[in-house]
Amino acid sequence: AFVAILNSRLEGAVNIGTGGAIELRELFLEIGRQLGCPELIRFGVVVPQSAEPKLIAADNKKLVDGTSWQPMFSLDMGVRMSIDWWKAALHK
Repeated sequence: AFVAILNSRLEGAVNIGTGGAIELRELFLEIGRQLGCPELIRFGVVVPQSAEPKLIAADNKKLVDGTSWQPMFSLDMGVRMSIDWWKAALHK
């Protein structure tokens, strides 16, 4: 997305994101599943503040309309790549 923006005529703020939203719950469950320890993910331990939004999504219309960029990775693949990167970085 960064390269697409740099190679475009876009100016000003540009949101980078898939345009969709997932709940943090879904993300945490996927991380736990891929690490082989989903039982360690416990919900409800920390009570969310009432002012915290339940859902945040990037409006990527400017990005998509102004470039040819499209998301390349699914949640599953993005989590896998992040886990692999962290494992490699921690074992250097």
